[in-house]
Amino acid sequence: MSSPPIIKNEEDRERLFGGRGHTGLSNLGNTCFMNTVLQCISKSFDFTEFMLCASKTEPMRRRYRIELDRKGIEKTTSGYRLTGNDVENLQKKLVICMDKLLFAMYDMNNVVAPRTIHDCIQHLSIKMGRIEFVGHGQKDAEEFYGFLMEQLHQGLCHKVRFTITGKPKNIYDKMALQAKDSWKRYFESEYSNIIENFYGQEYSVLTCPKCGYESGTFQPMNRVHLPVPRDTRSSVSLDDCFQLYNKGETLDSENTWHCEGCKSDVMANKRLSIWEKPNFMVVHLKRFTSDGRKINTLVNFPFYNCNIEKYCVGYGRDGIKYDLYGIANHGGDTGGGHYYAYCLDYDGLWREYNDSAVMLRANSEDPESLNKLITNKAYMLFYKKRV
Repeated sequence: MSSPPIIKNEEDRERLFGGRGHTGLSNLGNTCFMNTVLQCISKSFDFTEFMLCASKTEPMRRRYRIELDRKGIEKTTSGYRLTGNDVENLQKKLVICMDKLLFAMYDMNNVVAPRTIHDCIQHLSIKMGRIEFVGHGQKDAEEFYGFLMEQLHQGLCHKVRFTITGKPKNIYDKMALQAKDSWKRYFESEYSNIIENFYGQEYSVLTCPKCGYESGTFQPMNRVHLPVPRDTRSSVSLDDCFQLYNKGETLDSENTWHCEGCKSDVMANKRLSIWEKPNFMVVHLKRFTSDGRKINTLVNFPFYNCNIEKYCVGYGRDGIKYDLYGIANHGGDTGGGHYYAYCLDYDGLWREYNDSAVMLRANSEDPESLNKLITNKAYMLFYKKRV
């Protein structure tokens, strides 16, 4: 890939991804959490295409570079000159490091050391006071995913113009207007390909146990946090987890809510639904409890046609289905452990990406081999919305 390719059709995409990307990542010292997340993100082909491919209107410039230039970055004879404060420059540098890593991963089927992106994450963490990502101790893959995607977004984001037209005629129209207003407040000054592909919108409803008054708000999300049932069953379904998510929880005495209906501070019920469905839906199975234990219940999850419409609200909820393309696994307990990924490659084969080791595990057309990928180690599930 000496020059950035332009994707016009499926044949172009096959040339870019076919037979490529089967690349291990070196462990730099307890960095299996990072390697696992990076492998799953690299199989989010729409995003990888955005990073590696050129614009049709500007064939010599990668699409992400056009976005990054808006942030203030200049190419000189000696490299790139960043124009911003320390944190902004590190966020831009992180995007460039991601480009270099993805290029290496899809340019060779060998082992790559993700040292530059790790160093950039370290410096960003220090500058931002995010000490949980500083050093070489084991980190939480789900928390790292959230931090990484937010920093990539900040490195790429730019101003856009949102226009909302029409008058609400029913309750869903009113909710849609509230949702769009919320989305506009969050992202009109900071929009990016990360938001476009990986972010959705949750609808949170607080209900007063005394008077029944309800208050709903919308907030962006880049992963869905699903409780895992803790009972005597040896296994549960992903649907069971979504039901708990949708059922909600009762706020504790330290997080009371002031009800506008009865003017009381109450332990309200908080219930979640999905309003805006992301193109890439990342599901986080909440296996680690607040008291330091790990839930090892087996969660059976679908590989194809994952239907979440029962847990969505508003327009466009019907017929929303997702296909699985990545699994981030965690073996061990809260005191330590190891992360590794199962990923679906462009050739239709599932491979295990365990740091530098890459092994064939299943064929997407063989249900029996796919079932072997369902274990009680699954921690994060990466889904792509069906077109």
